[in-house]
Amino acid sequence: MPRILVVEDSRTQLEQLRLILEAEGFAVDAAPDATRALAKLQAAPYDLVLSDVLMPDHSGYDLCRKIKTHPRTKGVPVVLLTQLSDPLDILRGLECGADNFITKPYDANYLLHRVRGILDNRARRAAGKAESGPLISFRGRGVTITSDKEQILDLLFATLEEVVYSKAREKEVKTANAALAEDGRRKDHHLAVLAHELRNPLAPLLTSLHVLRKDAPASPNGRSALETVERQVRHLSRLVDDLVDGSRLTRGQVRLRRERLDFSRLVRNTAHDRRALLDQAGLALTVQTPETPVWVTGDAVRLTQVLNNLLDNAAKFTGRGGRVTVRLTAADGQARLSVADTGRGIDADTLGRLWGIFVQADRSLDRTDGGMGLGLSVVKGLVELHGGEAAAASEGPGRGAEFTVRLPTESEPSALSAAPAAAPAKAKRLRVLVVEDNRDAAGSLRMVLEMFGHEVRAAHSGPDGVREAETWRPDVVLSDIGLPGFDGYEVARRIRRIPGLERAVLAALTGYGSDDDRRQGEEAGFDHHLVKPADPDDLRRVLAGRGERGASAP
Repeated sequence: MPRILVVEDSRTQLEQLRLILEAEGFAVDAAPDATRALAKLQAAPYDLVLSDVLMPDHSGYDLCRKIKTHPRTKGVPVVLLTQLSDPLDILRGLECGADNFITKPYDANYLLHRVRGILDNRARRAAGKAESGPLISFRGRGVTITSDKEQILDLLFATLEEVVYSKAREKEVKTANAALAEDGRRKDHHLAVLAHELRNPLAPLLTSLHVLRKDAPASPNGRSALETVERQVRHLSRLVDDLVDGSRLTRGQVRLRRERLDFSRLVRNTAHDRRALLDQAGLALTVQTPETPVWVTGDAVRLTQVLNNLLDNAAKFTGRGGRVTVRLTAADGQARLSVADTGRGIDADTLGRLWGIFVQADRSLDRTDGGMGLGLSVVKGLVELHGGEAAAASEGPGRGAEFTVRLPTESEPSALSAAPAAAPAKAKRLRVLVVEDNRDAAGSLRMVLEMFGHEVRAAHSGPDGVREAETWRPDVVLSDIGLPGFDGYEVARRIRRIPGLERAVLAALTGYGSDDDRRQGEEAGFDHHLVKPADPDDLRRVLAGRGERGASAP
């Protein structure tokens, strides 16, 4: 059985080489540096030395030179493991008497092929070698070759083979990278289409629930059933958002709409909105925030999403009767938001990989707690986009968990003018045109808008929407993007060209919500971009803005 000495200071590389060689029946010994390698060579015979070039005490070239100049070991073949990043590496190997090179990172089959070839050549080679070789010149440098002619030819052919192999491997890597990039583009497109198709049926469900809530069933069971359906529809909507945002964050495709905001107020409002979820789960929610504003610069929608995801996570992993505490503090230029629960806790293994995409703490087959392993990944990505950091801590299973978010704070804004604010304009009855090919979505949206006190008409294709706008002269147009005839972008462009509709508010109402979709909408002439299912409160704000514009018009 051939004996091979592996000289490698990296434990990982050493174990990898050991596994490859021992699997092929070689006896393997190891040394972490040149000094100990030389001691082993003096103590026992070896058939081959595989040595790294970069080592802590002496280089692989120095080790090779000492092996080749010592009478007892000069016949032992030496193979250097190197990057071969410079042609001079080959000359250094020739100078010190190396028998071969293997380039890192190496393929296991190729490494074994070279090792077997060297051992076979050694077995066939006649005894008696030349002590030194000719003097050659390379880049003006004289190099004395200590290898014999056969070794030189072996080395040059091996180097040529290595170059050819490296070029082929480089081409394979480029091809594989291109394929991965194309797969990524296809995945993003598929997720965008999937989100659009899921959001379309969610939109009429959510708006219809808003109508039903205004005319709630009389019986307690009916009201409870309505609340359950609404919670689940909103949960589905958040899952769709996380699915899309998780992919976009990993590819750097999420852009923030930054503004100065009171983080303390945002935390209070978000926790208030989520309180019903925790009450339904049988959890006590405590919210502690400073009485004075905590100013940060960020995207209010995205920061709300961060806290929503953390509260959802706490509700998911905390049993009935547990507690969830939201605490916001500000000190030393940082806002610190923590969400702590008394739930099942997190083991050390899960804690170390908790923020990864698709990581799930619950791997049981029953999947009692559900989820896709995206919520915390989205939290981390959004917080880091804001220049902050997210962390998790737990004392172990059954000991609860605490998630913290740190964001840089801003200075107190300048005092506002003491002039009294103008009285808000009286709500105005508006003409609202809904352009939506899904008749269920159009019908449910119409009911909500009429409940707001507005006059509503609907069109179900791009051309019909433009014709209705020309004849009816709406104040607000809510248009889907994917429409028969022509799309919502073209609807916006054509309405913008109709005389007298310059002040009309145009809002895209669509299942596509990427930054590119928003940019296309702005270029086409939309004032707002609402992602389905649109919250009725968001619709109310869009309409209120148009009402104020209309009230101030001469």
